[in-house]
Amino acid sequence: MMINVNGVPSETLENATIASLVVELGLQDTKGIAVAVNGAVEPRGGWATRKLAAGVEVLIIRATQGG
Repeated sequence: MMINVNGVPSETLENATIASLVVELGLQDTKGIAVAVNGAVEPRGGWATRKLAAGVEVLIIRATQGG
């Protein structure tokens, strides 16, 4: 199914969850990331159960040091 990840059209599996998308993108071991779906931040504890639908906008943000 097609979704948008950080503004880029991306193909992912049907019935994908946020957790499976994070693994698919190779970010599972990355510290300090946050995920929003259609503008709503999703708590990390719900990533395994939050299913994605075709056409959703996923924003993945990584915290960085600096100021």
